[in-house]
Amino acid sequence: SDAVSVLSYLFQGTPAQLPCGDGSLEDEGNRSLLDSDGGGTIHMSDAIYVLNFLYQGGAPPVLGTECVAIPGCEGACAP
Repeated sequence: SDAVSVLSYLFQGTPAQLPCGDGSLEDEGNRSLLDSDGGGTIHMSDAIYVLNFLYQGGAPPVLGTECVAIPGCEGACAP
């Protein structure tokens, strides 16, 4: 869903409701969550990076594959 959210934002300008802060891409927590390649910004390359990991066996997202605590996303890792 992260890759779809990035593509939706880039092509339609309206991402799905995101889990951090106010749910917008302007929230620092959401930017950290969706910056899969660690480039510091959200671009199409982040969606491609995630899709490459999921379907081509590429490198995992920079934050890893386990739930990681991100400021502004408290409770996201709760069981």
